[in-house]
Amino acid sequence: VPQTGGEAFNVTFANSGAEAVEAAIKHAELDRVMKLETLLDEIDGNLAAAEARVRAAEATIPADIFGHSEIRDYVFDTRNFSELRTGIASYNAMQLARRPVFLALERSFHGKLLGSVQLTYGKLFRRPFQFLGLKVRFVPAGKPEELDRIIEEESAVLYDLSVEDGEVRLVERPLP
Repeated sequence: VPQTGGEAFNVTFANSGAEAVEAAIKHAELDRVMKLETLLDEIDGNLAAAEARVRAAEATIPADIFGHSEIRDYVFDTRNFSELRTGIASYNAMQLARRPVFLALERSFHGKLLGSVQLTYGKLFRRPFQFLGLKVRFVPAGKPEELDRIIEEESAVLYDLSVEDGEVRLVERPLP
């Protein structure tokens, strides 16, 4: 593995631009999954730690823990930590089922391979294969406000727990 500036990197040789785009898609998904695995491990650890503190009577679960969150639809009895854990797991599983979103510029051409064609703006190339995989949002060039709007629309969170001052708190963690 070559290194530059103290950071390791891999090199992939390709025969075409479309193959390079395919490699970039795979790399982006690999990076997302690795970040997601780390986040899920942290959440599992935090849930276990919070549960241990509740069972040891070192922390309490406030009645309004889900006050303004979507998770309240998944839990019936917030005083029961098992219900709390199940509600968080159910909500997080729903978020984890979301496909990742790829952003591409309007009027772009990225190739005709299965992944790269889905990032290609031209409908004649893209439409026959649109249901085979990637979720793509096209961004107009030179309009950063549109990019911000798309990112806001596509953003999601996973729920986690922390214990602060002897009270269990619901924490939102950005979904990679």
